[in-house]
Amino acid sequence: MHSYGEKDLVAVASFNNAFDAQICCGLLLHNDIHAVVMDESVGSLFAIAVGGAKVCVLSTDADRARTIIEAEIEEDHIENEGYDAEGGEQNEES
Repeated sequence: MHSYGEKDLVAVASFNNAFDAQICCGLLLHNDIHAVVMDESVGSLFAIAVGGAKVCVLSTDADRARTIIEAEIEEDHIENEGYDAEGGEQNEES
């Protein structure tokens, strides 16, 4: 079994609570995407300040994971209250 370091992982979503993050993680695992939840032990008020519980995947799976998450949110299979997409394309124009 390969051990992945944090540098191989990227956040694809964050949630205000660990429960929703774990549901999202399970969805990705069900779709054969290795996923983990980071920062899930922080309290809910502190979680909001640090960006919430983050769902992380291998960088090679990030685009596919985001597509799956967004589709499930549109179908109302994942609660989107407290959800924030992570790592999408950013426009860095000044």
